[in-house]
Amino acid sequence: MQNNLNEKIKSIQTDSRMPGLQVSVSENGNEIFSYVNGVRAAEYKNTVTADDKWHIGSCTKPMTAFLIGQLVDQKKLSWNTRLEEILPKTKSMHSSLKNITVAQLLAHSSGLADILEPKDGKLWDKLFTSEHSAIKMRSQFVQGIFALPARFTPGSKHEYSNSGYVVLGWIVEQFAKESWENVITKQIFEKLEMKSCGFGSPGFENQSAPNQPWGHVVENEKIVSLKPGIQSDNPPALGPAGTVHCTVKDWQKFLALFLNNSPQKILSTETLEKLKSEADEQGPYTFSSIGRMNRDWAKGDAYAMAGSNTFNYAIVAIAPALNRIYTINTNIGDEKAEAGVSQILKELTQLK
Repeated sequence: MQNNLNEKIKSIQTDSRMPGLQVSVSENGNEIFSYVNGVRAAEYKNTVTADDKWHIGSCTKPMTAFLIGQLVDQKKLSWNTRLEEILPKTKSMHSSLKNITVAQLLAHSSGLADILEPKDGKLWDKLFTSEHSAIKMRSQFVQGIFALPARFTPGSKHEYSNSGYVVLGWIVEQFAKESWENVITKQIFEKLEMKSCGFGSPGFENQSAPNQPWGHVVENEKIVSLKPGIQSDNPPALGPAGTVHCTVKDWQKFLALFLNNSPQKILSTETLEKLKSEADEQGPYTFSSIGRMNRDWAKGDAYAMAGSNTFNYAIVAIAPALNRIYTINTNIGDEKAEAGVSQILKELTQLK
């Protein structure tokens, strides 16, 4: 059975032109299926390993949501706290944003402007060139978002928003008085012993050969790797919405919090259940960004989410009734890779 699944995945990897690929299924904390194949960068022979660090893109968002949950547990804010209540008196925002709640930010129903809109895109470009710290540039970026009107009446519908999660990271910083990067390291990575976690493209800038998987783009039908650096990822200011990298084993330590009766040290049971709950019966998101739906293969509720910085692609599915976590990571993020990863996940859900 497993040999047959390996061959199917290898065929999909080849057809989808994924340079490197790691697939893992764990049950009750034990790995029951593993596939690791390919190279860290298309132009090199360095192969991927089971202990490599992968960029998980937007799958960072649930981690940021859990930091907000900690603030709720500490009674520093509530789900219904409005942006106007958090904004420093020295700052301003468009009147249409003042009543946006923390819950609406978490559930992608805030209506905030898109990340490319502030100053007609000029602020976004600046984020890639600035030598200022991530926390300083995040503050500038959030002020750019706050200057623009809401795209729709907050709470009236769901629309995926990277801006909303950058603002949530900024909210964390307002209470912690230090960077989101420092807070998530202390409050999630260290508490869950996720020792491999970091930010941005895994590996070292200016290295001669890859010691971690590098992201890839397709240029004139040729797959080209991108050396680690600010141009090979989202800008650091976007961190709370999607810049974490880690090993699969460490990622699964966080994902295990979505399993039933999973031991966890970072949130109250009430807050954890809130973050795992559906924000709206018709909406696709929970209050931690990850999707929740009922699936036959999961024998009940399943959580699922994809993440990409356009150069890498990651997907996770969690089946609490089976105590299983499915993760797939590849170091390319084009449409072929996305389709291939989805195909692989379908194969994995057939595992008995």
